Amino acid sequence: MQISSVVQRRSGKRAPRGGVRSAKLKKVQGQTWGGCLESIDGLAFVNRLPDIDALRGSILILGAVAGVVMARPPVSDFEFQPPREEADALRAAQRDAVIDVVTRYNSDAVICVGPPFGHTRPQWIVPYGGTMTLDGHTRTIMADYS
Repeated sequence: MQISSVVQRRSGKRAPRGGVRSAKLKKVQGQTWGGCLESIDGLAFVNRLPDIDALRGSILILGAVAGVVMARPPVSDFEFQPPREEADALRAAQRDAVIDVVTRYNSDAVICVGPPFGHTRPQWIVPYGGTMTLDGHTRTIMADYS
């Protein structure tokens, strides 16, 4: 797909999405909750985080959670645009860190790292509060916001 130079100037360069990695071969379903770390930190700062019991069994989008979906991490901005190999290595390091930390606290959680939502391009729109299913066996994510 060809992207106009106007879009590239306003939105930055786009890159192929790359792979999505799942760390558990099982299927979980739960209500979604989350946001970028800055937003979650802001909620914590003003004491507006949900109660931990309200999050049990949820799917954290970025833990007392059944699963975690971590968006494809942005590794560039308008000033720093690493070569593809370096960008891939930066994403892989972030992916591995997420999987390591989550499995340390919940070794049974399904973890999916790499879908293009959040602060990345191209970008899926993923609203919070719907039901999401993470299936590590088929490496699929299903969401229902009806």
